[in-house]
Amino acid sequence: MPIVRFAWSPLLVDVRREQCPRAKWDRAHRAWTMTQAEADRFLETSHSRLNLVRESTEVLIDDARWIVGFVQGAPRVMPRQDGAPGPEVI
Repeated sequence: MPIVRFAWSPLLVDVRREQCPRAKWDRAHRAWTMTQAEADRFLETSHSRLNLVRESTEVLIDDARWIVGFVQGAPRVMPRQDGAPGPEVI
């Protein structure tokens, strides 16, 4: 199950509540655990909503750092620091 982290934002909190109501808060990781389908849906919806209000942020899904929102080329995954290949872009 993917572990999803994002900076606190009222918009992203609403997206998480609407799109992933069964996500569980993991106190140890200080992140949300979701199914892969929920994580994908959260990422897509977050990008759409942030793009609409011309904001951007980072969403971490497992070890991948996604840039979503009003940014050229978004949503995109940032390369990992260790040079290992990241996940495929949706």
